[in-house]
Amino acid sequence: MSLLIKNDNALFTFYHIEKCAGTSLRFELYNYFSKFIDKNLIFMPEINKVGNNINLTNNNIQQITKQGKQFLDFINNKLIYLCHISYNDRIFSLKPKFKITCIRHPITRVISHYNYFDKKNYNNREFDQLTSSELKEWFMIKGNLTIFRLTCNRNNLLLAKQNLLKMNHVIFVEEYDKDIQILGYKLEKKFKNKFNYISLKKNIGAKTKYKYNKMFLERIIFYLKEELELYYFYKKCRRAFKKKMHL
Repeated sequence: MSLLIKNDNALFTFYHIEKCAGTSLRFELYNYFSKFIDKNLIFMPEINKVGNNINLTNNNIQQITKQGKQFLDFINNKLIYLCHISYNDRIFSLKPKFKITCIRHPITRVISHYNYFDKKNYNNREFDQLTSSELKEWFMIKGNLTIFRLTCNRNNLLLAKQNLLKMNHVIFVEEYDKDIQILGYKLEKKFKNKFNYISLKKNIGAKTKYKYNKMFLERIIFYLKEELELYYFYKKCRRAFKKKMHL
């Protein structure tokens, strides 16, 4: 597939990884940037006038192709991108001045991903009720998604670590309220406009009391070794940075 976007002038990109509280953050960021940037220069699938609800991933290529030149013109002149998109993407090439992402503990992220997107495709069975072959196939298709969004490649853990460190800010879902306020300080410093955190809650799936047994969790840990290494790598880096800065 040929290049669809090449934008070296983007001011800000949120690399939204699925099921990492990203939809809520999109709306927080949209409310912030739309106060001082023309809304027509902000790309956010939920509010786009052209190609509504279309993200910028390989899964959206067919939708984008159907939209044609009008959509390509629409997406190429934006300053702010708030959507699902992979860093280092060969089709959607952005070089934003300020870039962020959210990451979540891999075990809770994949469970949330399955329940939200895929459970209905498996006759509403719980994640731990999939057969061994079904579970293996699911992880072959959907596993290492955090690494993929950070590299456009499912198997490059080293590059994912490097790219995570290139982000201007990373939000841990488990520390969302604190991290978004730190993001606010950085945005105010960069863009000279005050960030007001509203604590919006969007795209939140129904909470379940279903409990997974230890044996099943050990099974999915096997498939999540690299994602877990990435998650704890960045946690360690953040602790080291805070210690250095005496935070």
